[in-house]
Amino acid sequence: MKAKIEKSCLASTLQAIMRAVSNRSTQPILGNTLIEFEEGHLLFTGTDLEIGLKTAVKAQVESNGSVTVPAKLLYEIISNLPGEEIELCQEKEHELLVKQGKSKYSIRTLPASEYPLFPELEKGDICEIPAAILQQAIRQVIFASSQDETRPILTGVLLEVEGNNINLAATDGHRLALRSISLPELSQEQIALIIPERTFNELSRLLSSGEGEVVIRVLSNQVAFIYNKIVLVSRIIEGKYPNYRQVIPGNLPSGTVASRDEITKAVKGAHILAKEGSHVVKMSFSAERIAVTAVTQDVGDVYEEINAQYDGEDMDIAFNARYLLDILGNLDEEIVEIKTGTSLSPAIIRPVGKEGYTYVVMPVKMG
Repeated sequence: MKAKIEKSCLASTLQAIMRAVSNRSTQPILGNTLIEFEEGHLLFTGTDLEIGLKTAVKAQVESNGSVTVPAKLLYEIISNLPGEEIELCQEKEHELLVKQGKSKYSIRTLPASEYPLFPELEKGDICEIPAAILQQAIRQVIFASSQDETRPILTGVLLEVEGNNINLAATDGHRLALRSISLPELSQEQIALIIPERTFNELSRLLSSGEGEVVIRVLSNQVAFIYNKIVLVSRIIEGKYPNYRQVIPGNLPSGTVASRDEITKAVKGAHILAKEGSHVVKMSFSAERIAVTAVTQDVGDVYEEINAQYDGEDMDIAFNARYLLDILGNLDEEIVEIKTGTSLSPAIIRPVGKEGYTYVVMPVKMG
């Protein structure tokens, strides 16, 4: 095996691969990356058996073969070399050489035959979606998933494909984030998959450039996201996701329209004191204003006020400030709407003038 490859391409590839390999497994080979030398490119694979990542990198390959090496170690070696072109070759069994100029590193390897098989992408595509839109959708829902491992279904994000719509939904039982995206073409299949939060976090990183399209493909018990020359494969969380549509209130009588930045500033200010206690802030809605207050015993109290357009009876509702800041920090639109019913019923927050996003948050009962 022998190949020459640009350092910058190799380094960025290894950075991505390291997100998939395991550093704490009892199986040492799961800390390795599989490198396959093929004509015109190198194929890198990483997996921890929960997610798998495979990508191709252009290279001058003189002889074919495959080998596995510790991903982190290889990355650290590459990062320490000053030049631009790296040579990878195998002159002895169980050893990979990394060469550049007068520098030469020898890395112990494990056989490629022992590496877990990457799943075959045997089934057809479910849908195709612009990378920038999918990344935004992931960002706008993933924070609402649960961290409670005793309810594994809620630790994932529901991905639904229905006709020409794709829905991403996440809930922890106290709030729900739902993003719907219209697809240019009808999907031939209707699917509902619960995908681990970690998978979407890794996918979001891979989509950072925002260019191109992402293909979603369902395998036998996994899901694959194909983007440029990268394939991300993930397990699916087994089980039935709660009927999230049941918790979305309809016909809420009161609505408030205000600046997202101003609401964020007010809630952040109130949370300075609220975080010393229960994280609860009270929002008082009345004509042309929202007052945001917090009282923490033995610490102090705060009052913030912002201008708003409100069409309803005066009302006080208490919320967990973190749940408000999560949504406000992940909206891109400047003007938001808050729909309310009573002080004990769930509220809806959504951007004004943009369809397809709904955030439902439960209030906190005031003493």
